[in-house]
Amino acid sequence: EFAVWLKGGTINLSEVIALTIAFGIAIDNAVHVINVYTSEKRAGFAPDIALERAVKEVGPALGASTMIICVACLVTQISNLPVVPVLGRLMIATLIVALVSNLAVLPANILTINRLMARFGMRN
Repeated sequence: EFAVWLKGGTINLSEVIALTIAFGIAIDNAVHVINVYTSEKRAGFAPDIALERAVKEVGPALGASTMIICVACLVTQISNLPVVPVLGRLMIATLIVALVSNLAVLPANILTINRLMARFGMRN
C-alpha cells in the first residue's frame, strides 16, 4: 500500500482485498515459524539453534506453498479485465516479499529480541 501511495496512486477495494489475503497468508507463515521455534526452545535448544532448526523445518514448506500460490496467480495475467492482472501481481509481489521476510527478517528480529531480553535480565 505504501508503495502505491508513494507513487501517487490510489488503491481500490479489490486491491485492498487481494492485499488482505496476501497479508493473511504472510502472517500465517510467520506464526508457523514462531510455533516451531517455540517448540524447539521448549525442547531445550539454545535460541539460535532453535531458530535455525525452525527455519530449516518450516522453510521448505513455506517456499513450496508460496510458489504454488504465485504460479496459480500467474493465470490472472491473461485476464481481459484490467484490474485482475493487477491483483495477481500484487498477490505475487506481496507473497514473495513476505516469504523473504519470514525466512530472513523474522529470525533476525527474534534473535535481536532474545539478546535484548537476556541483556536486561528478562526471561526469554
